[in-house]
Amino acid sequence: MNSGYKNEQTTIDYYDSDYPSLYFSKYKENLDNTFQYQGINKDVEKYLNILDKLNIPNKEVLELCCGTGRIALPLANAGYIITGVDILQGMLDKFKTNLNDNYPNLNDNISLINQDITSLSLNKKFQVAILGFNALLQIPDFNKQLKALECVNNHLNEDGLLLLDIVNPFIQNFKGDNTPKAIFTRRNTTTGNTYTRFSLTSPINAEQVQVLSGWYDEILTNGNVKRSPYSMRWRLLFRYELEMMLDTAGFDVVSISSGYNDSPLVPYSLNMFVKAKKRSSKYQAVEKAQSHRH
Repeated sequence: MNSGYKNEQTTIDYYDSDYPSLYFSKYKENLDNTFQYQGINKDVEKYLNILDKLNIPNKEVLELCCGTGRIALPLANAGYIITGVDILQGMLDKFKTNLNDNYPNLNDNISLINQDITSLSLNKKFQVAILGFNALLQIPDFNKQLKALECVNNHLNEDGLLLLDIVNPFIQNFKGDNTPKAIFTRRNTTTGNTYTRFSLTSPINAEQVQVLSGWYDEILTNGNVKRSPYSMRWRLLFRYELEMMLDTAGFDVVSISSGYNDSPLVPYSLNMFVKAKKRSSKYQAVEKAQSHRH
């Protein structure tokens, strides 16, 4: 996660149920139609397919906004050495719980760091960085989104690769919702209780920011209902804006595809999966010198 969230504890409490793992979800009934539609049943496999074709030094991979380990843990289980970064310590605490409960033998393969990726400082560089499942959008400010991409670039080796996954804005509701709606009913992975998540999206504003808010109604063991509100902001990104941001941050776009099967991007694509390579420092130096002459 990054800086677009409010009511952080609510987000942390329900995160593993809202975004369950195909690999270690506690309750398989949470892997419902919404889970399938979101695409998070396919992204880990996509990352593994890409990583397995690369020659990554020491198999070290950086995952930014790593949350509770939905992506990182299966990668570590496949032999990769993961550095995971998240702004919320509570998310990293749940990551550790998921690690110990599901992959206790992988503790030496994972390092967790509590930092904001818009001011990332790790004193280390990687061949591959992952910024998965809408994480960049959860920085609801253009300049900070760009700063995050620049910070990622600074932590990549020469010709290092960024793998970026965000929703296609054209499938979003720009006008917002008139009334809240129930989006799914699931089981809370911490308590085992059944809950329903209600959601309301605001109209998009001139800065391309929307507020996604709502509440969770969880049925407690005594039959009472516990209501927990949540609110987050995200800033939607359009394809060519994103390409220009990546260019400014020092990346060359390798490909932008639809979903996780490398098909061409179309207006109704669910998401944009981006591969971007760090531009060589030699090229950047020439470009900088030319700009100064002008």
